[in-house]
Amino acid sequence: MSITETKKRFLEAMPVLSFILFAFSGFYLIITAHKIGVITVLLGVCSYFMTKQAILKFFTTHGIQYSG
Repeated sequence: MSITETKKRFLEAMPVLSFILFAFSGFYLIITAHKIGVITVLLGVCSYFMTKQAILKFFTTHGIQYSG
């Protein structure tokens, strides 16, 4: 795999990775510090809706059926 192909794949995966990161960190923070956790979850939800198209594109280009 070439460097440009790797970079392209990484950029495609970024919204998915950021959503997963927000989700896990948000739930962890809800357990430890409630107010910060709620804010993080809200940010995660916002990032999810902003990057939903990118997530759908990521799954469809890799041949995975995703309905969300």
